[in-house]
Amino acid sequence: MTVQTPPTVDRLKSIKNRIIGNPTAKTELSQDIPLLEVLVECLASAYQDAIRIEAAHIITSLSINTGSDNALACLLRADTPRGLLMSLTSPSSPPVQAALARALRSLTAAIADVVGPSVSGLRPETTATLRNDARIALDEIFMVETLDVVLPLLGHHHYSDGVAVSIAQLLARSLRVAQHRTAVTEWLPSDERAKESRSRRGWEKLSAHGVNAPARQGGWVTRNLKTMLDSRAHKVQEAALLALGTLAKENVAIASALTEHQGLASVVNILAKSRSPDLQLAACLCATHIIRASPQPNDSIASMVISVLNRFISPPSTFSTASTSVSIQQQRQACNILHHLVIDDPPLCKLAFTRGCLNNLARLLSSLTIIPSGEPHTLTDIVGDSGKDRKPNTISESSDEPPSLSVLREAILTALAALALLQHEIRMALTELDLGEVPMHPALTASSDFVASEGASNGEYTPTLNGGKHKELLALLRLTIKSPHPGIRYATAELMRALTRSVAVLRTSVVDSGLGQLILERVMDPKEDRRVVGAALKAVCNGVCEFSPLRDGYVKEGLVERLVKFIRGIEPFDAVEGSHSPVLDTSLRPIALWAIKNLVKKSDDNKKSKVMTELGWGTLAELMVSGKLESRGRLRRVLREKKAKNRRESVMGGIVGSMDIDGESDVMVQNAVDDSSDTEEEMEQEEADMDQDIPAVQEQAIHIVRNLSENESGIDMVFGEFGKINLLDIPFFATQESKMPSASFSSLPSPTSTASFPTLSPAPPRISPSLHPIIAILTTILSAPPSAAPDITLQATFTLANLSNGSPSQQALILSHPPLLRAIRNVLAESGRGFEGGDVRKPAVGAVLALAKGCAGVVSSAGSSHGFGGDASKVITSARCRKEMSEAGVLGTLKRICESQGGVVGVGIGMVHHHPHHHPTSAGSKVGLGHSHSYSATPAISGGPSTSPTTPTHSHLVAHAAPLMDTDKEVVELARSALDWLDHDVYGGTVM
Repeated sequence: MTVQTPPTVDRLKSIKNRIIGNPTAKTELSQDIPLLEVLVECLASAYQDAIRIEAAHIITSLSINTGSDNALACLLRADTPRGLLMSLTSPSSPPVQAALARALRSLTAAIADVVGPSVSGLRPETTATLRNDARIALDEIFMVETLDVVLPLLGHHHYSDGVAVSIAQLLARSLRVAQHRTAVTEWLPSDERAKESRSRRGWEKLSAHGVNAPARQGGWVTRNLKTMLDSRAHKVQEAALLALGTLAKENVAIASALTEHQGLASVVNILAKSRSPDLQLAACLCATHIIRASPQPNDSIASMVISVLNRFISPPSTFSTASTSVSIQQQRQACNILHHLVIDDPPLCKLAFTRGCLNNLARLLSSLTIIPSGEPHTLTDIVGDSGKDRKPNTISESSDEPPSLSVLREAILTALAALALLQHEIRMALTELDLGEVPMHPALTASSDFVASEGASNGEYTPTLNGGKHKELLALLRLTIKSPHPGIRYATAELMRALTRSVAVLRTSVVDSGLGQLILERVMDPKEDRRVVGAALKAVCNGVCEFSPLRDGYVKEGLVERLVKFIRGIEPFDAVEGSHSPVLDTSLRPIALWAIKNLVKKSDDNKKSKVMTELGWGTLAELMVSGKLESRGRLRRVLREKKAKNRRESVMGGIVGSMDIDGESDVMVQNAVDDSSDTEEEMEQEEADMDQDIPAVQEQAIHIVRNLSENESGIDMVFGEFGKINLLDIPFFATQESKMPSASFSSLPSPTSTASFPTLSPAPPRISPSLHPIIAILTTILSAPPSAAPDITLQATFTLANLSNGSPSQQALILSHPPLLRAIRNVLAESGRGFEGGDVRKPAVGAVLALAKGCAGVVSSAGSSHGFGGDASKVITSARCRKEMSEAGVLGTLKRICESQGGVVGVGIGMVHHHPHHHPTSAGSKVGLGHSHSYSATPAISGGPSTSPTTPTHSHLVAHAAPLMDTDKEVVELARSALDWLDHDVYGGTVM
């Protein structure tokens, strides 16, 4: 496709008409970079208005997502965003300005969809190069200099031209991260910025909340969007509501401003009076984000929102296509709004459940799902005919089902997952729900492929209307987990993850329905979308807990080997190319480690040994200390660089034989350079993604050791297997040794923090390769400031508390390393000053108590003192133990903990009396009576234990911690008991 320069209006109109609704033509046009550059040039003010308008229309059409991001990549390569912005800066007529604003809106929304996070459903994955280019472009759009061009257009109150509406829609569709929201909400016109920055005396400064304050009522943008709500045009109101909701999302300041200055009242008024479905949904979304971001909950507004949403998600009552005026897109939007409303908020989940949302969503899904003939409809059918062992059928990928139906199914399943995630009652109700007889969805009956027939003449199954048959949700999930659409499989896996968090549901419904096996198949399939695998893996994390009957079956089917592949990195399958990508994917590493953590918990020694043999103790050690596999990463980079070099050389060599083809050599060279650039950018993106996962990887790796050392044999296994590792074979320590030959563990930088941590005594001798690796690893981790990575510090302290229950010789390894004792002291001291993970003091004190008891000779439940066995020279006496604790500052810190609670701490024998045969209760008794129990035992809770990864806001089924006062009392009691054991020199061993 070519176009003359300068192009004519008729030629541009012809191009526009050809590409509208034609993905093939769009692809052809997008690959013509010279033509795109001409179109961008035509946006300039030097061209006549008609040409500028048609060029903007073509760019708008190319920006609309058609299932491929090729057009967007080429638009970015042609620097289209900059061309649109430059055109907007020049004086233009209202029609030209409106066309430019629409083009910028569509292009920015497409860029934001690539960058993410997605606001509705699972998008096709894009290349690292496109993501990087899109991220850079989106950041530039929300820079202050760019906002100075775009945002003033909101002040054009002549809404008939659509300019302000397009800018409001741009904000609603493109603001995805807090950084960009902050940039928009804090933006001021240049004259107001100059006035604000003008030098003034202190008492003349404007109040931030005064009548004339620039940031009053949420800022300039928020005030203008609220003004748009006064318009009587539904499109104007809808755009303003969506933009306000996006600005208020996770933004307490904006949500509070809208609540205080009648903004929420305007939204509620629109909800109550509007007859426009789209306007009602926009008001619901805006109110949802305001409710979720407000510090004060508003159940009355939430109830109103839920009532409106229920009208959209209610299933059809008849088979007639005219039975409902609600479109598929509106139902999908209602499901997404409900998801945003209830996600990670148990009270709102309960409110939506009591208002009937669960039943409506399940019945709507039932109306969209035809169970093939011969497939079970209920759990009773599945169990009765052994249906759980039969692979369920799925709708053929060649069917002409509208894509909008698949997107709607995905939205329904996502909303169900959000409802069930945190409420055991909802999970139970969901599995027991009888959907009854639900008519088919009108959109489904309109598709010719789904006209029912009761029999199949060709031997294949034929979908039926399921007339007269009741359906249950679990039978539907057997089909959706096998859907040809990745988004539906992903949403089903998320729902399965929610269901498997309840012990009762996992042990009965999930197992009996065969869903446990089907979810494992998603994890084991090498061609599955990695995002679907990640969601399914979260459900598998629940399925391998100690109470699950699925654990042994999963192991027999090769789950451990698959998890190890995820940990070491896999080459994801590219469905488009039909092969595996050359980019190593480690995004599943944290979840795979979580699954192994659950798998080894409460397992027998044989199973623990097999799991660790597959994973490798050296691999675990490397992940604990650095959060990544550096040796494998270096090898991968070398191989990729070599592959890129070979590709360039191959292309350059081929050019020699094709010099007679005019222009082709230049294209081949450019393609070779582009391929090489893609490889380098993918490598950089891979490393950046790995760095983001480092804290989560470290936490899970350390937690694995915590669970391995939950009993006496496990402690022996940890000390024994880690003892076989050469410390300098761990890349982190090898690097530190080569850089700082005279360094010591106390001065090593932590892998989780670059801040140096003060020591209380002179630095110990330089690193000795003979130091036990597990002691070196825990010392390095705990030497970081506890507040730098509280979750990592917590797990490392629990692990140390478990290992402190080891044999006297194992305890001696801990006590003979002063930097580790100083690290314990620092954890105790800092965690007592508002430390986020305040509970870390309990295992820290428990570790000290276990060491004190061990040195006093308590090695059996009877409290007898007998030969330690092995090398007695490695046993430390209680006097030596007290000396080491005192020099490390542990003793003094324990005393201050007790004194801070007003207690009297004994310094000598007689102040506090605990006889050797009388052991303190709670955790103290566990650390003193042998080693068969783990200090880090999980408390019993309703609904099941913590199992799989969850969102940052809510713990995964973890019961609420005890009140702070109760925790403090327990810590004080443990501290007093530890001091008492340290002050008594009743039993002694041989001094080292």
